[in-house]
Amino acid sequence: MRMRYPYLKRTLIPRGTYPNQHEPIRTLGVDTLLVCRAELDDATVYAVLDAYFATRSAATPPNLERAPATPIPLHPGAARYYRQRELAR
Repeated sequence: MRMRYPYLKRTLIPRGTYPNQHEPIRTLGVDTLLVCRAELDDATVYAVLDAYFATRSAATPPNLERAPATPIPLHPGAARYYRQRELAR
């Protein structure tokens, strides 16, 4: 299934996440996916991503390897953001 849908990944829901959930649950999940309209300005999309990742903990940097594995095409502004971050590594 993951070969056909690369954005799926193994996920574990820790016990106690939900009421009466006494055991961890193995399931499939997806990474955070920010979605916008295609006609949104490239600079705006770039700025939103920049602000989003700036507020994340330094302990959890963006996983640039998984960025292209989305179920929808990347917005040009997002593609530019990820491309520049990849080059900066």
